[in-house]
Amino acid sequence: MGLLDTSFIIQEFVPRKVWEVWRDRSIWFINPNMILFVQWLKDQTDSTVTVNDWCFGGSYEFSGLRPFDCQIGANMSQHRFGNAIDIKVKGWTAEQVRNLIRDHWKFLHDKFGLTTIEKDTPTWIHADFRFTGLNYLFEVNYK
Repeated sequence: MGLLDTSFIIQEFVPRKVWEVWRDRSIWFINPNMILFVQWLKDQTDSTVTVNDWCFGGSYEFSGLRPFDCQIGANMSQHRFGNAIDIKVKGWTAEQVRNLIRDHWKFLHDKFGLTTIEKDTPTWIHADFRFTGLNYLFEVNYK
């Protein structure tokens, strides 16, 4: 198994520049529950789940951690704190994945601390683990 006994590697959650400087210590900048959540999602969908794929020759580099000098996303996004991911699930629409998350939210919250998703993202699912103090899934509007 890979990172945290999952099928993932740390490069799938951090950008190239972070990996080049910090290597395996890059895990210091990522909420480990996100990695476990992505593994759960992979197991539930029986499909490929992509966060970053730059390390496999792909184009996604900032779907996990976004350094503060990154020009993508909001300045104080949960991505900046290693607490958010944008996920693509092969063969599943974003809405199908959101519905899976909604259907299992209580479990996902209790097990991994998932609190928030974005509604209506066209091809990906934003999930984050910020503290909300809410007893329901917080759904924020995309854009």
